[in-house]
Amino acid sequence: MSSRPSTITNILLKNQNEYVESAWCPVILLESSDRLKTCYSDCTPLNVPSRSAKEFIIVFQYLQGFKLKDTINFSFIIDEREINKTLPVKLIFDGNQAAMAMNIRLT
Repeated sequence: MSSRPSTITNILLKNQNEYVESAWCPVILLESSDRLKTCYSDCTPLNVPSRSAKEFIIVFQYLQGFKLKDTINFSFIIDEREINKTLPVKLIFDGNQAAMAMNIRLT
């Protein structure tokens, strides 16, 4: 954890030979049946306070032809520095599992 706050200004997903940006505005992910509670995705910029960690739900749109493999490549722009990460794909949720996981984020 950093002693300084950080700002993630952009998140890119590498899709074959091109990069796809994360959504720039919140996307409705889940809505309660009475429409009183709604779960939204997060969008950049993402602010992380000093000496802490945060969880975010990021959405990527327009992923036609996306091929999911054993790893996935991301490029993060954090405090004006580019950081590339290759992360293992450990778990893939189906629609019901994703809805259950997001249910805790209903506001």
